[in-house]
Amino acid sequence: MRKAAFVAAVALAASVQPAFAQKPGVTGGAVVASEPGKAAAVATVEVTATVVAIDKATRTVTLKGPQRTVDVVAGDEVKNFDQIKVGDQI
Repeated sequence: MRKAAFVAAVALAASVQPAFAQKPGVTGGAVVASEPGKAAAVATVEVTATVVAIDKATRTVTLKGPQRTVDVVAGDEVKNFDQIKVGDQI
């Protein structure tokens, strides 16, 4: 359950990376048009990533995917943030 809530954050972070949609083994789409803080059209992207670092003070999780490493800030909607551990696959 803790991973399910976090998948939404990963999908959001991955969707702003159009290159993910072009890589083999990654499904989904890309941002069609956007402006700062607002995406006009977004499709979800599924990527398996490994948690490599957690900053509990800023609720930032560093995720290593198949092509790159990204930092994701977990918002208040991630209720089980304290259960996430380094090494978790999401």
